[in-house]
Amino acid sequence: MDEEKFRRCYKEDCKHPVKHLDEQGLSWCGHHWRRREKILDTSTKACIICGKEKLSKDFKSPKINEPATVSKICKDCYTWLDVKLRTHSKRADTPLTMTTWLEALEQSEGNCDYCKTFVGIGNLTIEHMTPISKGGSNDKSNIAAICRSCNTSKGGRDIETWQRSTEATQLLIGFQEHLGLSSFETINLAIKQLAIAMNGADYRKEM
Repeated sequence: MDEEKFRRCYKEDCKHPVKHLDEQGLSWCGHHWRRREKILDTSTKACIICGKEKLSKDFKSPKINEPATVSKICKDCYTWLDVKLRTHSKRADTPLTMTTWLEALEQSEGNCDYCKTFVGIGNLTIEHMTPISKGGSNDKSNIAAICRSCNTSKGGRDIETWQRSTEATQLLIGFQEHLGLSSFETINLAIKQLAIAMNGADYRKEM
């Protein structure tokens, strides 16, 4: 065996010390060996964002101080998330970092932070409890991971206003179910009772 192959990495112009020897007798430094192993790796796993089964080499590797969740996100979805977060960052004084959002996803375990329904991490959306338009920030304390249904329902309202509205709607639905009334009948009954309370005799006729 050529002694030169054991003295340095077989990759041209590489000056790193040799740490591995492959089945063909070629010597590799630690850096090029890891790259080689990654290329040869044919194992697969599912991305937690898109749900697609992909090769392990198509996934991101966590950087220092990044949540372990990064390793469960394919590179395509990571890029998509990065663009999405940059868009949110433009609307506030402080940026919404990938670490902040991934930590919110980890804590949710796929459950909506508001209604607690399990929808899966890939179906959770970025939520500002106090909207940016009303002075909210991208700080971790103002970020929640919620389902699309809650996000659409809440809209641009702050969480307290939205929760009061939601509770009122739930009470109304419970009232309708208890009396066996349709939405139209409930509104009709409410108008009648309001008219009676205001002594509006003309409104007491059958409608």
